[in-house]
Amino acid sequence: MHTIHGSWNDSPDAVTLIDAHHHLWDLSQKKHPNLVGAPRHDFFMGDDSAIRRDYLPEDYRRDAVGHNVLTSVHCEAEWDRSDQVGETRWITGIHQRYGFPARSSRMPGSIPRTPKK
Repeated sequence: MHTIHGSWNDSPDAVTLIDAHHHLWDLSQKKHPNLVGAPRHDFFMGDDSAIRRDYLPEDYRRDAVGHNVLTSVHCEAEWDRSDQVGETRWITGIHQRYGFPARSSRMPGSIPRTPKK
């Protein structure tokens, strides 16, 4: 079987999985307004200072190296609301270069709505 690392991990501790929810971001693009500026201590999950750095495919592969990740689903990561299609385009480029994530999803509530007339 193919993994995101290109080879199978035979270790008895290796978990085989499809990661159904993860995020990637490149802060140099300036598309994640919630991850720039001073750390927020009112973030709904607590202090967000640990995630205020790039998290790219190389980082994901490093973190998953002990496992057999078959593929993954990237979930929207609070990309600039005025350019949400841009995130899908960026993730499509990531997939073309790295072979994962296989899919990109938008979370309910993040999809722009057309105002009712």
